[in-house]
Amino acid sequence: MDLALKGLYKRNGIYWLRWTPFKGQGQRRTTLHTDELQEAIEEARKFRDNPNLAGIGTWEDELKDFKKNTHNTASYKRSTGSVVERFFNWLEEEQKRTFTLGEITADDVSRFLLQGFSNTTLLTYKATLVGFFNYLQRENKVRNNPAANVLHDGKLTLKTAEKFVDKETTHRLIHCPPEDWAPLRSDLKFVLFLGLKCGLRKDEIIHSTHKWFILDSHTITIPDSQNVGGWNWKPKTRKGRSIPMTEDFHHFLSTEFPIKKGVEEFCLHPEAKGRKRYAKKPVRHPRRYRWDFRRPLEEYLKAQGITDINTHALRHSFASNCLRAGIHIGIVAKMIGDSISTTEKIYANFRPRRGELDHVF
Repeated sequence: MDLALKGLYKRNGIYWLRWTPFKGQGQRRTTLHTDELQEAIEEARKFRDNPNLAGIGTWEDELKDFKKNTHNTASYKRSTGSVVERFFNWLEEEQKRTFTLGEITADDVSRFLLQGFSNTTLLTYKATLVGFFNYLQRENKVRNNPAANVLHDGKLTLKTAEKFVDKETTHRLIHCPPEDWAPLRSDLKFVLFLGLKCGLRKDEIIHSTHKWFILDSHTITIPDSQNVGGWNWKPKTRKGRSIPMTEDFHHFLSTEFPIKKGVEEFCLHPEAKGRKRYAKKPVRHPRRYRWDFRRPLEEYLKAQGITDINTHALRHSFASNCLRAGIHIGIVAKMIGDSISTTEKIYANFRPRRGELDHVF
């Protein structure tokens, strides 16, 4: 018998390995987390080279250690505890039994994520579980990370951005408010311009400063980091980028929303301090943002007859409208600060309009 195949068997479509810790002891079984024979052989070889993992406790104990040891690192997220707890509670409820961390498979994680979460929640939950199991791998407590490739196994894919604001609605939202909203508040109009015509993320809009807006060159320059009023802030990608201004936005900044040239002060409500999430002394109900425009924006959109668009959809709309207008996907990706592959997956599947093919042909 081929030694590479010794102890291998398949159960529920996944390869497992039978092995004996020491001579005279009973057999044990461990999952190899794959349905491919060659991958199973390779995982079995790694297992035989290092069969003894460090002692592992319950998921509750390991979660406490993870939070304790990674609190001041990039791996730590405030949501980690609730996400991991929700995952194991769901799994135990589904299977009607308790699980050890070594038993978790990629299929378990996929089933958990396929419950109909929004795209943002799905990615957050996946990243949280990946970080937790990466920590266990580094501590030699589990052999594989079951959450590592669940978005690429053919069972779970990124949802595309289907809801967005088209060009005509964009113009109406910015320039044609309802009677009871006219004239539109300058701060809300500023938010609409930055989301719909510049593609900025919510936290970028809130933390934008006068220094970002260079009227002479019609350019918005987002830095890779900044510290204003005690708020240490970095963009999501940790990289700066530049975005050209439209003429109507430039006119708005020159007349209705005067920019203080070169001044490093928040454009939106500089007096707002919020409650910092990571202050030295913990605060009750800490906020992610020093000021939040979500509620007034949703009220305005509702007044315009739009109820199925959230704040991040403004950014979706900018990217989709740029792609629809024929701007190269590489340029769009650079303006919104995403990779080309992410831009193609999330924003390129926009809804076609009637008559577009007639215009092409």
